[in-house]
Amino acid sequence: MAKQVIEHVAIEALRPWARNARTDSKKQIRQIADSIRAFGFTNPVLIDGANTILAGHGRVAAAKLLDLRELPCVRLEAMTSDQKRAYVIADNKLALNAGWDEEGPGRGAEGAAHRRPPAQPRSVRRPRNPSKELNRARRRGAAACAPMP
Repeated sequence: MAKQVIEHVAIEALRPWARNARTDSKKQIRQIADSIRAFGFTNPVLIDGANTILAGHGRVAAAKLLDLRELPCVRLEAMTSDQKRAYVIADNKLALNAGWDEEGPGRGAEGAAHRRPPAQPRSVRRPRNPSKELNRARRRGAAACAPMP
Protein backbone atom coordinates (compact mmCIF):
# COMPACT_ATOMS: atom_id res chain seq x y z
CA MET A 1 0.00 0.00 0.00
CA ALA A 2 1.34 3.42 -0.95
CA LYS A 3 2.01 5.90 1.82
CA GLN A 4 -0.75 8.50 2.03
CA VAL A 5 0.24 12.10 2.51
CA ILE A 6 -2.06 14.90 3.62
CA GLU A 7 -1.65 17.97 1.43
CA HIS A 8 -3.46 21.28 1.69
CA VAL A 9 -5.31 22.16 -1.50
CA ALA A 10 -7.03 25.46 -2.33
CA ILE A 11 -10.77 25.00 -2.00
CA GLU A 12 -11.34 26.61 -5.43
CA ALA A 13 -9.17 23.91 -7.02
CA LEU A 14 -11.42 21.07 -5.80
CA ARG A 15 -13.98 19.74 -8.28
CA PRO A 16 -17.07 17.74 -7.29
CA TRP A 17 -17.50 14.18 -8.55
CA ALA A 18 -20.00 14.62 -11.38
CA ARG A 19 -21.82 11.37 -10.63
CA ASN A 20 -21.91 11.65 -6.84
CA ALA A 21 -25.01 9.76 -5.69
CA ARG A 22 -25.23 11.39 -2.27
CA THR A 23 -27.02 14.65 -1.70
CA ASP A 24 -26.52 16.93 1.30
CA SER A 25 -29.31 19.21 2.49
CA LYS A 26 -28.59 22.78 3.57
CA LYS A 27 -29.36 21.70 7.13
CA GLN A 28 -26.83 18.88 6.94
CA ILE A 29 -24.18 21.21 5.50
CA ARG A 30 -24.78 23.59 8.44
CA GLN A 31 -24.44 20.64 10.84
CA ILE A 32 -21.14 19.63 9.25
CA ALA A 33 -19.98 23.27 9.50
CA ASP A 34 -20.92 23.29 13.20
CA SER A 35 -18.90 20.12 13.70
CA ILE A 36 -15.88 21.57 11.89
CA ARG A 37 -16.16 24.73 13.97
CA ALA A 38 -16.36 22.70 17.20
CA PHE A 39 -13.78 19.98 16.49
CA GLY A 40 -11.70 21.22 13.56
CA PHE A 41 -11.33 19.72 10.10
CA THR A 42 -10.44 16.22 11.30
CA ASN A 43 -11.30 14.15 8.21
CA PRO A 44 -9.34 14.93 5.03
CA VAL A 45 -11.10 15.17 1.67
CA LEU A 46 -10.19 12.33 -0.69
CA ILE A 47 -9.32 13.49 -4.20
CA ASP A 48 -7.89 12.05 -7.41
CA GLY A 49 -4.99 13.37 -9.48
CA ALA A 50 -7.23 15.98 -11.14
CA ASN A 51 -8.50 17.33 -7.77
CA THR A 52 -11.88 15.64 -8.24
CA ILE A 53 -13.53 14.92 -4.89
CA LEU A 54 -14.05 11.22 -4.25
CA ALA A 55 -15.14 11.59 -0.62
CA GLY A 56 -15.93 14.76 1.30
CA HIS A 57 -18.44 16.74 -0.78
CA GLY A 58 -20.37 17.73 2.35
CA ARG A 59 -17.20 18.76 4.18
CA VAL A 60 -16.13 20.91 1.23
CA ALA A 61 -19.54 22.62 1.10
CA ALA A 62 -19.38 23.23 4.86
CA ALA A 63 -15.84 24.60 4.56
CA LYS A 64 -17.10 27.09 1.98
CA LEU A 65 -19.72 28.27 4.50
CA LEU A 66 -16.89 28.81 6.97
CA ASP A 67 -14.81 30.68 4.37
CA LEU A 68 -11.90 28.24 4.63
CA ARG A 69 -9.35 28.73 1.84
CA GLU A 70 -7.45 25.42 1.94
CA LEU A 71 -8.48 21.95 3.00
CA PRO A 72 -6.51 18.90 4.05
CA CYS A 73 -6.71 16.32 1.26
CA VAL A 74 -5.41 12.83 0.56
CA ARG A 75 -4.72 12.18 -3.10
CA LEU A 76 -5.73 8.72 -4.41
CA GLU A 77 -4.07 8.41 -7.80
CA ALA A 78 -3.81 4.65 -8.31
CA MET A 79 -7.53 4.01 -8.96
CA THR A 80 -9.07 3.33 -12.34
CA SER A 81 -12.29 5.13 -13.33
CA ASP A 82 -14.32 2.04 -12.41
CA GLN A 83 -12.59 1.79 -9.04
CA LYS A 84 -13.26 5.47 -8.33
CA ARG A 85 -16.95 5.05 -9.14
CA ALA A 86 -17.19 1.94 -6.94
CA TYR A 87 -15.35 3.71 -4.10
CA VAL A 88 -17.61 6.77 -4.22
CA ILE A 89 -20.71 4.56 -3.98
CA ALA A 90 -19.23 2.35 -1.25
CA ASP A 91 -18.07 5.33 0.80
CA ASN A 92 -21.57 6.80 0.76
CA LYS A 93 -23.46 3.56 1.39
CA LEU A 94 -21.28 1.88 4.01
CA ALA A 95 -21.88 4.56 6.63
CA LEU A 96 -25.61 3.96 6.30
CA ASN A 97 -25.09 0.28 7.16
CA ALA A 98 -23.50 1.03 10.54
CA GLY A 99 -25.44 0.41 13.72
CA TRP A 100 -25.81 2.54 16.83
CA ASP A 101 -24.81 1.67 20.37
CA GLU A 102 -28.17 2.49 21.93
CA GLU A 103 -26.78 2.12 25.44
CA GLY A 104 -24.07 4.64 24.65
CA PRO A 105 -20.54 4.86 26.01
CA GLY A 106 -20.19 4.34 29.74
CA ARG A 107 -23.46 2.42 30.03
CA GLY A 108 -23.81 -1.31 30.14
CA ALA A 109 -21.33 -3.93 31.38
CA GLU A 110 -18.44 -3.30 28.96
CA GLY A 111 -18.56 0.50 29.17
CA ALA A 112 -19.02 0.80 32.93
CA ALA A 113 -15.42 1.95 33.46
CA HIS A 114 -15.58 4.64 30.78
CA ARG A 115 -16.78 8.14 31.48
CA ARG A 116 -19.32 9.83 29.28
CA PRO A 117 -17.80 12.00 26.50
CA PRO A 118 -18.32 15.78 26.60
CA ALA A 119 -21.61 17.02 25.17
CA GLN A 120 -21.63 17.64 21.43
CA PRO A 121 -23.07 20.77 19.85
CA ARG A 122 -26.81 20.27 19.36
CA SER A 123 -26.47 20.14 15.56
CA VAL A 124 -24.14 17.11 15.64
CA ARG A 125 -25.91 14.97 18.24
CA ARG A 126 -27.05 11.65 16.91
CA PRO A 127 -30.79 11.08 16.64
CA ARG A 128 -32.31 8.87 19.34
CA ASN A 129 -33.48 6.37 16.74
CA PRO A 130 -31.70 6.79 13.39
CA SER A 131 -34.05 4.36 11.60
CA LYS A 132 -37.12 6.37 12.58
CA GLU A 133 -35.39 9.61 11.55
CA LEU A 134 -34.46 8.14 8.17
CA ASN A 135 -37.99 6.84 7.58
CA ARG A 136 -39.46 10.21 8.60
CA ALA A 137 -37.15 11.98 6.14
CA ARG A 138 -38.13 9.57 3.37
CA ARG A 139 -41.83 10.20 4.02
CA ARG A 140 -41.17 13.94 3.70
CA GLY A 141 -39.57 13.25 0.33
CA ALA A 142 -35.95 13.80 1.36
CA ALA A 143 -33.51 11.30 -0.10
CA ALA A 144 -30.80 10.35 2.37
CA CYS A 145 -28.86 8.62 -0.36
CA ALA A 146 -29.64 7.64 -3.89
CA PRO A 147 -30.29 3.93 -4.38
CA MET A 148 -27.45 1.70 -5.47
CA PRO A 149 -27.25 1.36 -9.28
